[in-house]
Amino acid sequence: MKILILLEKATIGGHVLSALTAGKELKKRGHDVAIVAGYGSYAPEIRKTFELYEIPFFYEHSKRQTYFTWGSLRTVRALAEVTAGRNFDLIHSFDSRSYIVATLFNLFYQPIPLACTICGGVAPYYNLPHIGKLIVFSPEQKKKMIERYGWNPGHVAVIRSRLDMDQFAVADTEVDALCRGYGIEPNGNNIMMITTFLGPKVKPVKNVLEAMEIVLKKNPDFRFIMIGAKGDFYEDAKKIGGLINERLQREAILFTGKIVGAYRLLKAARIVLGQGRSAFEGMAFSKPTLIVGDLGYAGTVCEESIDDLAYYNFSGRNNKALISAADLADAIQKLIENRDYYEQVGRF
Repeated sequence: MKILILLEKATIGGHVLSALTAGKELKKRGHDVAIVAGYGSYAPEIRKTFELYEIPFFYEHSKRQTYFTWGSLRTVRALAEVTAGRNFDLIHSFDSRSYIVATLFNLFYQPIPLACTICGGVAPYYNLPHIGKLIVFSPEQKKKMIERYGWNPGHVAVIRSRLDMDQFAVADTEVDALCRGYGIEPNGNNIMMITTFLGPKVKPVKNVLEAMEIVLKKNPDFRFIMIGAKGDFYEDAKKIGGLINERLQREAILFTGKIVGAYRLLKAARIVLGQGRSAFEGMAFSKPTLIVGDLGYAGTVCEESIDDLAYYNFSGRNNKALISAADLADAIQKLIENRDYYEQVGRF
């Protein structure tokens, strides 16, 4: 089959990495895969593996985020120009905005079968056209699409974040070199978190930093490594971390900034804090993994909590009220102090 993957923006993020992982697997199985995406900084990395076409996408109407603007018709036309004469068998959109574009292309230009993967439990903010197959990351989201938006249960499938498990066979020498390049002791007591610093992440990041001050004060041989730089709150988070370091009188908290292939650092972690894809990456390295969502600590991934956490795709949306930073600190401290529990959680 000739398959076109459609993305609203060629930037690094969980759903883009999931799309690329799916595309690589499809190529392994003999399918012809191309990608069309809105302009973004991750385009050179995508081109290392895929044929990529960049087209204009439009994200706001009257300064408000929306799936469709009148400019979206230019996106549809650009998609038609890219696909002309290519005879694609399927268009798979990996976000709601690109699915709207694919739907309009389907109606105005060429009726190609459509599929769509949408990520997160909040999106979509309103219903999507019922003309393709829909894939979601969690049972929570499937229930929402059926009960709120009237989708046929047979047209909605749950497929969690896609991970290329081969990439987790990364060599120790590669991880050691990467760590030392950022001033991290590869065999040290490292607590790590991969995150963005966008608006929705401000509360979780603040909560984590508050909890880490408690943990790092009790455990002077531990460090907290915060990986990522995307979002306006990054510089403010660094200032908060700097103040904590001053109070503890050591570089207890380190901000690495943006790292391509950041998941590799998690191999050098003792404990991983994560949400969604970054939690899967911690688990893939058999690291004890704690879920930190918008309302704080949501649980440690273990036998007792797995069903609840998995229902919400390890997003932390199982919390219905704000959980204090002290609760997160207590959960981390339990892993530090109880070696049997630590090993049990890691094995699970």
